Amino acid sequence: MGISESEKKGAQARGGKGDRKLILDPLPPIQLKTRADVLALQTDIINQLRAGKMDDKNSQTLQKLALDALNTIRSIENQEDLERLKAEDNKRRAEMEGGRV
Repeated sequence: MGISESEKKGAQARGGKGDRKLILDPLPPIQLKTRADVLALQTDIINQLRAGKMDDKNSQTLQKLALDALNTIRSIENQEDLERLKAEDNKRRAEMEGGRV
């Protein structure tokens, strides 16, 4: 004999609620502005996970957010590089047109 339909619905309604944990002492905000900042966060996450101070689910969530931050940093760096190269190219073209090469 299996579980009743009402038990099944109750279990579905509770699904995922049991493993939610309230963080009573949250950590201070951090700034992720450089690749080094992201690496420091990832190192901290790994160390906390290995020490048993963080569960796997929170670790995975934070690692995903750190990866998203790293991708954003890379995009900004790529855009800055592109703008710098365009400016250098424009300067060279202007010098060539002016006969200053």
